Amino acid sequence: MALLAFPDVEDTASSVEVLGKEAAMKLTRSFYSSADLCLENLDQLFDSGLYEGTFVARKGDSIAGVSAWNGSSLTGFKIERIFLPISWWRSPCLHVLLVGAGIWALWTWAVSVQAAGRSALETRSAFTVIWLVSMIGISCAVTYMLWKAWPVISFIGKKLASDNTKMRHRLFGPFAFGPKSDQEELMRVVVSRAHNVARDAGYAMSICNMDARHPLRQFFPSNKFSTIFMYKSVSEDVESLPPLSADNFFDPRDL
Repeated sequence: MALLAFPDVEDTASSVEVLGKEAAMKLTRSFYSSADLCLENLDQLFDSGLYEGTFVARKGDSIAGVSAWNGSSLTGFKIERIFLPISWWRSPCLHVLLVGAGIWALWTWAVSVQAAGRSALETRSAFTVIWLVSMIGISCAVTYMLWKAWPVISFIGKKLASDNTKMRHRLFGPFAFGPKSDQEELMRVVVSRAHNVARDAGYAMSICNMDARHPLRQFFPSNKFSTIFMYKSVSEDVESLPPLSADNFFDPRDL
C-alpha cells in the first residue's frame, strides 16, 4: 500500500508503456498459468470499464508489468462527518476560527516559555532551568514533527473533506520475465509510474494485494503489509490440504 501524497521519483532511463488489453491479458495469463487461484476467464477483468490499463517496462528481452483497476467503484465510501459535518469543515468561518485558535495557542505557549525563562534567570534554581529547557525542547520537537507531517496531514485532510470518493487505486496481476535483477529494476519503474498516474487521477492510495510468498513480492517498495491467502476443504473427508503455491492471483474485485 502506498499513500499518494507525494509523487514517486521515476527512473528516466527506463520507459514505461501502457499495453493493449489483449497483449496484457496474454502476458498475465502466461505468468499465472500454474497459479492455484488464477481466474479461468481473465476477460472479465480486462474487458471491464474499471480496468485502467497495464503498465510495462522492457529491458532487452526482460519485461515487467502490472495492471491497474479502479477499486473505489464497487466498494467505496464518502465521509459525511468528522465530529462536525464535512460542509462545516469547508466553511471559511470555521477556517478563520481554527486559525485564530492556533494563533492564540501559539501566543499562550510563547508567553509561558518567556515566563519560564524569566523565572530561570531570577531564581537560577535547577528546577526552573530544567523546566525552561524542557519547554524549549518540546517546542522544537512539536515544530519539527508538524513540519515533517504537515504535507501528509494536509493531503489526508483535503481528501476527507472533499466529495471525492475515488480513494483506492488497485494494482493486480503483476508479472515479470527475465533475470531477477532485471525484474526488480523494471518492476520498481513500473510501480512508480502507476503510483504517479493514480495520483494524477485523484486517488488517495494505491494498493496491490499479493501473497507474502509471491515471487514478485520483494520487488514492491512497501513491506509494511502482506496478504496471506487461506482456504479450506468443503469436504469432510479431507483431513488436510497441501499449501497453496507461492504465486496466488488476487482478483481486485474481492475487496
